[in-house]
Order: sequence, then structure tokens, then C-alpha cells
Amino acid sequence: MFESVCLQFSNSYWSADYKSGIDRLCEQSLRSVQQTHELRQLVFNYMNYFHSNSEYLTKLTIDSLPLESTFRPYTRSTNSDVSLLGSPGRARSNNAFKRFSDSFRSVSSNEHNLAEILEKPEHTESSLVSIGSTFELYVRSLAAESKTLMKLAGVIDREVLEKISAFIKVNEPQVRKIVDSYHELFSNYESTYKEVEKLKSQYDELVRLQEISETEPPRHEQKDENSNDDSFNSSYDRSVDELTDVVEQASPSPEELDFKFPLHIGSVKVSNASDLSSIIKKLITSIPTVRRKIPIPGYKNEIFSSDLLCDYITKYRPFPIEPTRVNLEKFGQSLLDHKLLVGTGFLGANKFKSEGLWYEWSDLAVFTSQYQQSQSDLQVPSESTGSTSQPQTPKKAPKIVIDESTAKFMNETSKRFNGMFKSVRSSLMKSNYAEQLVEVENDYNESYEELQRLKHLLDLEILQNSQVLEKFERTKIELIYQSLAKLLEIVYNFSLTSTNALHKLAIEFIEKVNKPDNYQNDFDKLIEDFTTGIYFPSIVSPNNLTKRHFSTNQSNNNFQNLRRQFNLYKDIQLHLQLSNLDDDKSQLLTIASIPQFLYNLVKLIEESTEGDVSNISSAWSSPLDHQNYWTVKEQVIGAINQYEPASDIDTSQEQVVHKDILDKVLVSLKPLSTFKLVNFLKNWLLEISDSLIPCLVYDSVISLYKLPNQNEGENKNSRVNELTRIIGSVPRSNLASLIFMLEHIGAAFKLGVIESYETADDLPITSLDEVDLKDAVTLLNQMEAIGAIPFIHLIFRPSAVKNSSGFKPPLEIYGELLGDLLSLEVRTKLLKTLINNEKNYKTKRDNEKFGLQKKLPSIPPPTISTEPPTTPSKNPTRTIISGSVPKSPRPLSGDNFALRPFRTRATPNPSPSTSPRHTPQSSVDLNGTGDNRIRKRDSIPLPRESSSGRPRSTSNSLTPSIDVEFE
Repeated sequence: MFESVCLQFSNSYWSADYKSGIDRLCEQSLRSVQQTHELRQLVFNYMNYFHSNSEYLTKLTIDSLPLESTFRPYTRSTNSDVSLLGSPGRARSNNAFKRFSDSFRSVSSNEHNLAEILEKPEHTESSLVSIGSTFELYVRSLAAESKTLMKLAGVIDREVLEKISAFIKVNEPQVRKIVDSYHELFSNYESTYKEVEKLKSQYDELVRLQEISETEPPRHEQKDENSNDDSFNSSYDRSVDELTDVVEQASPSPEELDFKFPLHIGSVKVSNASDLSSIIKKLITSIPTVRRKIPIPGYKNEIFSSDLLCDYITKYRPFPIEPTRVNLEKFGQSLLDHKLLVGTGFLGANKFKSEGLWYEWSDLAVFTSQYQQSQSDLQVPSESTGSTSQPQTPKKAPKIVIDESTAKFMNETSKRFNGMFKSVRSSLMKSNYAEQLVEVENDYNESYEELQRLKHLLDLEILQNSQVLEKFERTKIELIYQSLAKLLEIVYNFSLTSTNALHKLAIEFIEKVNKPDNYQNDFDKLIEDFTTGIYFPSIVSPNNLTKRHFSTNQSNNNFQNLRRQFNLYKDIQLHLQLSNLDDDKSQLLTIASIPQFLYNLVKLIEESTEGDVSNISSAWSSPLDHQNYWTVKEQVIGAINQYEPASDIDTSQEQVVHKDILDKVLVSLKPLSTFKLVNFLKNWLLEISDSLIPCLVYDSVISLYKLPNQNEGENKNSRVNELTRIIGSVPRSNLASLIFMLEHIGAAFKLGVIESYETADDLPITSLDEVDLKDAVTLLNQMEAIGAIPFIHLIFRPSAVKNSSGFKPPLEIYGELLGDLLSLEVRTKLLKTLINNEKNYKTKRDNEKFGLQKKLPSIPPPTISTEPPTTPSKNPTRTIISGSVPKSPRPLSGDNFALRPFRTRATPNPSPSTSPRHTPQSSVDLNGTGDNRIRKRDSIPLPRESSSGRPRSTSNSLTPSIDVEFE
């Protein structure tokens, strides 16, 4: 009845969790890039084929088409390692190219069997031509080649290989960039979602702390705070003084660093610390250094060559040393041994060589060069000088002079500690929860807007980049076909003396294989293997969609106004309905359960056209405009976030506040054009928690259209009746909204409307032209345009949990379903069902309302005995309802008495004191629902209690004992 419509490439990679669709798209793109590499490798190997023999050619056929080749029939993998986003598959997916390349270099252990497979007869003409079969057929033809032509290699390189290389050079970086952008956007989207949830929990916690703090007295007085401040400042001053003393005592003198004078550095003898400082300072200042090209943590950036050190000593002779190679290396090795030099290499770093090695001055050498002695050093007596009897006075270690850089560092450290202490103190003393609530709310609004922005960017990235990837895929397929065909054409033109088999194969490639029909077949196969589905938005954490007990109603449950707990995208049943309004029109049974926002938004669309419904039909048949929708959605979210109730609005009434917010939203939407309003309504229908027709009945409805059509007329009638029954069982709000939308579409496409709809509850029946209905269904369900969505998908979707990895709609069934829903007969039946449901609901409500005032059998006042009672009554006797007094004080019958449901135990309680008792309080509402017992509790007479605590009968007549106890 309806034409089959294929999905567009850009419309086929959507998934509710975004991750699955992006994974499939990225996997497909990487696979396609790898196919071009395999193609290039094949052409390159084939060019080298002309320099080898038949044995090499047999090896080439195995290497060109391994068992892991991407040209083999594709099987969808269920392994989590194939995932390109998220752990644990992310690490392996980043090395996708490497894994593919390694698989080509590895030869299967079953090479003999693979060679036998390649030697099988060629495909018949009836076989389906694809890039895989074409590639395999071409590789198989290489086994028959036995001779080469040297000049043919140059032609192949120029005509085929260069084009493939240019294609890879241009497209591979672009594809990699797109994959990286998908990964980055998805990571930001996931982290922002967690931030929104965290801020929401933080907001609730601050509200709780604020309520607790309002009931507690202040913990500290101002006087204590001042004293704390003084103690804090004094302790901080002491800490800074101690830090200064530590720094002054931190650096030792050369005498304290195990330097025993006289010190021998090679053949140079150093008498005291001053001479050592002079030598090291002269070396540091005289030998030029260079900066490292790549800084290494833990090493200095200035290094020098051992050649420069040796050249300086040889040329200027600063020390009494013979400049031989042995003496120079001994001098340098002594510097290394005394930790004055540090090697830069990993091997041989502790050995000095006069040529080809690089070193750096150690911190000890720099410190020694800056050493200053406060008094003249005592000369160490030589071996020839005799020792004196007088003891030498020990030298006092000089005080380290702090240079400007060290002082600056100490000042910055002091400021840093001071700021840290003040921050900690202010955090401990802070208790202004109102300001924190405002800050958290602002952060939440910013994060929520950022979440929506990232979602919008993800939508745009998938939509826009998929168009780029579509062009890449099409060009890639054409390149593969054209390259292989061109290669065979060249071989045929240059090898007229080749075998007849090669000639036949070339003709087959040129005339039968390289055809546009095959391009489209391969492209369709590509879409079938890798696509995930159409646009299916859902603001849910991707991890939640994998939970077994995750409900669809938990999706899109974030508030646009956290303070007012307002969510524009909640379920249809949770929205304010027209029945909440006070006007008479809103009380009509046909529209009473329609959400106010949906009803008013559709009315805005109808009013914006000023009677010209062609604009409405054109807008409904147009594809989604994501950028336009985001512009309007950003405006709506801003209006909701910035909402402040007027002074005359009671903020304790949630419905009043939410209605006022909806009015503000509708006011902001009113100036928009018809196309923008319809585009916003489409996306709103897609983003609500559940569709107009709930997902619970999705399988039941779809199964109706999968039945075999034995008798088309009878089958259609039974199908329509069953469809009406199933859809009529959905909640009233969903059913009313569905009928309202169908009537709106019927009016926009001139399909006929129910005349009394929205004016009365009468249902006249009219006829409908089937031709107009078919045209309207085709327009509403068309999928040729980029961004197009079937109308049925707007109002009827399966569970997002079951289809989190993607959803491909049955377009043919959608066409038949939309045709049935738009027929006037089905709309009329659904409206009758809605009216009956509304009447039943209203009757039930009235019965519940009037049932509270229903008269109950009266119980007469107890007969007072002439004898004084043993225990006085605690409560005075009151009559429930005045009226005639029945003869029996406790009238019992099957209509007003029923046993209370109970549960049994293995062992009863030892005492029946905890068991329920049959008393007038529990039997007064035997026919009611329980509400009467609550409202009439004060009117129930309480019997007097005996000394044992059990209520006793107020009648002296012999009546059957009904004091039954249950456990």
C-alpha cells in the first residue's frame, strides 16, 4: 500500500545513548580507511609482482586477502573491545589501525587451506557483486599470472597508485580528526552530566543543612572569633620566623660536606675551601654551556661538552697540570667522584671521557662557587712541617648570605601560606547557606545549560560530520571500483599476449563489475551493517541505559528550574491538564485531559498561519532543524531559569507556579514563525519521557501489522478494531493528546475532522477520500531529506532502554499505522473510547466524593445497667447518625461484614494482645473504602473496657461472639 523508504546515511547513526551510534560510525570510518590502505597495498604489491616469479605471486594472494581482511563478509561484533568510546574498549580502539596492519603482516597457520579456497572457480554471473567479492575475485586472478612487464609497473604507479595515495593523504587525517572530536565531545557530555547530578545532590544537602542550622544557636561569639584571629596571627608569625631560621641554617659550608683538605682533584692539590671555591667558580664562568633541546625532569637545562672543559684547561693552563689525555680525564673523573659534575647520559654517566660526552654542574658545585669565608682560612700544614703543641681553634661556619631570588621565594611562600590559612579559617567560619544555595543553583543552571549545549553539539557533530563521512564512503567505494577496474584495464592494454582468462576477467570487471548499480548496492550494504538507527534523543547517562531495572520514566527528569521543581519534558500524564482550568470549554470530556502546554502550543501554531494551513502541512513534512530548535530551546530554558513569581502568586501552590511558568514560556514562543513552532513541537514530542502512545503497547501494535494478509478487507477491519482496543487502553491524558494531534494533522492536510470536536461531546460520522490519505502519509513519513523523522516516530516510540544502542523503525509498518490512525473511522472510535473513559473516571470520582456522605447502619447507645459498673467508661457514648434504632445492637450481614485479610505464621504469638480485634471502630465502614472510617472517627462510640483491657459488649442480649482475633 505504501512505498518502502530507505534511511539516509546521516539519519542512520542515532542512538539514545549516543555512544552506540558514534561507535558504529567511527568503526565504519576506520574500517573504510583501512580498506583504502589495503587497496593501496594491493596495487603496490601488484606493481612489484612484475619483478618476481609465480611462487612470490602465490604468497602475494595470501597476504593480500588474509582471514582478517576487511573485504571479507562483515559480521557485527558483540565484543566490548570494539567500542570506540568509553572504557574498557577505548584503549584498544585507539590502536585500531595498528591492529588491522598487524593482521595483514601475520600469515595464517592455515595457509594451505586458504590457497585452496582461492583456487576455487570464479563467481557465477548470478552472484551478488560487492566490493568484497570484487576484491576477492581480483586477488584470485593473481594466481593465474606468470609473466611480468617492467614498463607496466611505471604506468600502474602513475595512473592508479598515486590517486589512491592522494585520496588517503587527504581523507585519513580528516577522518581521524572527526573520530577524535566525537570522543572529546562525548567525554565532556558524560562528565557534565555527572556534574549536574552532583550539583543537584549538593543543593539538596545545603537545603537540609540550612534547615538544621536555623534550629541551632550560634556556636561562637564575636569575642571568641577575635581571640581566634589573634592567636592565628601570632602562630603564623612564629611559623614564618621559624621558617626563616631553618632556611638560614639549611645550606652547609664546604667543610661540612666531607671535603678533607688538602683535597686532590686529579693532580691538582687544593689547600682550603676558599681555593676550591675559586677553582670551581673559574671553571663555571669560563666554560660555555648550551640549553637542552628537550628538558628532562630532575636535570638542569644548561649542559657542556667534555671537549670544552679539556680545551679550556689545555689552552689557558689555569692549574699546574700537564695537559695530557690521562691527566685531563683524571681531573674530570675527580670532579665526578666529588659530585661536582653530573653526567647526562644513562650509560657511563659516572665515567669521564675527554671527548664526545656531555655533563652539567651539580648543585654542590654551584654552591661551592658561591661560598664566601668570613675570615682567612687556616693553611693546612704540609707533611714536612712538624706539628705544634698548641691546639688550633675550630673555625666557625660562615652564615649563608641569602640572595635576592631566595628572598623572593621566601616572600612568595609566606604569602602562599598566609592565603591558605585565611582560606581555611574562612571556610571553617562560613555558615551562610543562603548564599551557598544561590551559588549552587547558579552553578547548576550553568552546568545544565552546558549539558544541553553539549547535547546540541553532539547532535550537530553527528549530523554534519556524517555528511562528510557519507561523501568519503561514496568516494571510497568509487575509488576501489575504479582503481581495480583501471588497473585491470591497464594490464589488458599492455598485455595483449596474456592468457585468455586474464582477458576475460578484465572484460568482466570493465563491463559488469564497475557499474553504478554496484556502487549503490555496496553503499546500501554498508548502511545495513553499520547503521544504528534514526534520531532518538534521551538525556540519560549512558551507564543507566544498561541497567536491568532502569525505567523509561527516569529519562529527561532534570529540572529546568531546580528551585520550582519544573520540568518541561516530563511525561504527558504529569503535565498540567486543561481540566485544572476553571473555564467551561476546558471541562469538555474530549479535551479535558490534554496537557495545557501541548494544547496552547498547537493553538499558537494554528493562529500563526492566519487560516492558511499549507504552511502548517509544509512545516510538518519538513525535516528537523537542530540549530533552529536549539535557538528556541535556549530561549525557553532561559525564561524558565530566570522565572520569579509575582507577588500575587502563592508559591506554596505548585500547580499555580507551574501554570505561571508555562504562561511565560508560551509568551516567549508566541512571536515565532509557524516553522519554528512546529519544529519546537516536534523536538518536544521526541524529548518527553515517553511518547504520546506509551512504549508499553509498542510491541502489541507492531505485531498487528506483521500478520499475514489472507483476506485484506476482513483483516483490515479486525486490525482496526484491535488497534482501537489497544490504543484505547492507554492513560486518558495520552489518548486525549493523541486524538488532539491527529485532529490537528487532519486539519493541516485537509483529511477531514470530527465536526463536534472541541465544541461538544457528540460524534457525527463523515466519509474520507483514501487517495488524499495516502498522499498525506507519504509526506509525513518521508525520509529522503537529511534530518527527516517519520511522524509516527514523534508520537510512538519503543522503550529507550531496550533500544539504547539504536533503533531502526519498520517504515512500511509505520506507513500503514499512520494511515489507520489518520482515518476518520479510527479517530472517531478512539474519541468514543476517550469519552467513555472520561465518563467512567468522572463517575468513579463522584462516587468516591459522595460515598463519604453515605449513611451507615446506626448503632444504638449501650443499655446502661442499674448495677454500678466495675470500670467507668473512658469516653462518653455518642451516636454516629440519628435515626431509627434497630433491634440488634450490632447488625451483621454478608453485605456489611467481611473478614480482615491476614497472614499466618509458623508459631502464633503467646499472647493475643497484639492481634487485631473486631470492634465497632473497625466494622463501621464494612461497605466503604476506608475514607469514611477516617472522617467519622470522632463519631464512633467507644465501648467500655473491662479490667482485663479487652472491650466488652455494650448489650445484655445473648449475641454470637464475634471478637475474632487474627494474626
